[in-house]
Amino acid sequence: MHALTPDGGLCHRLLRDRAEALAICPTRARAATDLAALETVAVELGATRARRIDARQVVIDERVTMKCRVPPCEYYGLCHLCPPHSPTATEFAGFLVRYRHALLLQVETRLSESFKKLVSEHDGKGYSALYREPGWAAAYHDTMLPLWHRLHLAVIAVERAAVRRGHVGALALGAGNCAFCDPVGLELRCRRLGLPTPARSQDPPVARPPSAPATAFCDLTRPCPFPAVARPAMEAMGIDVVRTLRGVGWELRFPAGSHPGGVVFYTGLVLVA
Repeated sequence: MHALTPDGGLCHRLLRDRAEALAICPTRARAATDLAALETVAVELGATRARRIDARQVVIDERVTMKCRVPPCEYYGLCHLCPPHSPTATEFAGFLVRYRHALLLQVETRLSESFKKLVSEHDGKGYSALYREPGWAAAYHDTMLPLWHRLHLAVIAVERAAVRRGHVGALALGAGNCAFCDPVGLELRCRRLGLPTPARSQDPPVARPPSAPATAFCDLTRPCPFPAVARPAMEAMGIDVVRTLRGVGWELRFPAGSHPGGVVFYTGLVLVA
């Protein structure tokens, strides 16, 4: 089995901690029963839908993280939870084989007209071009950022519910670049889910490079200010989200807003046992 590197950052520590917890977890046999209850928890805490799956249905592909590198994503190298600071797809595959059960969940929202307009104007150009549009930040904060918070706080709540049921190796994964350092909507979302608002460092933010996106990014010279809730994206770990969803009968369309009804989805995963 491929071993995780002995050093590394927040993602590596998360995986090592969960691997150690799995080694002593006595509850794997009843995981399937618990997953049914966790599906209900997910929907109660903000997910549009949730589905228990066999962990072997999660598709890992090195080409996914290569997309982070070539051409470089605007967040490449700027986030504690993204490549090159996250484990490789091969490392994560070695970790994933320790699990038998997982829960997929999705959140959705209707896109604002301003967001749909920007996306339609840049269809085929890639989202990197959107970051340079003057209206992008406002459209993102109006639509995608609240949805991001909704997904990540939901997967964290499910992870914690799984831990309370004895699955101490449970691990939540989200979507996209981490946005906990961008406070828009975070406090309200935490209150709605009955979660404490994560404490953050009082240090002033670092200056943003001119080429960086409009949303907040990590100061890599300091530890993550939200280690209790910050979780990597599925794609940052090498998960092929599109093929994984197709394997369970769910569909993911690009670009955002191309789904009937003008809605957009974020997808998360909680490994249980």
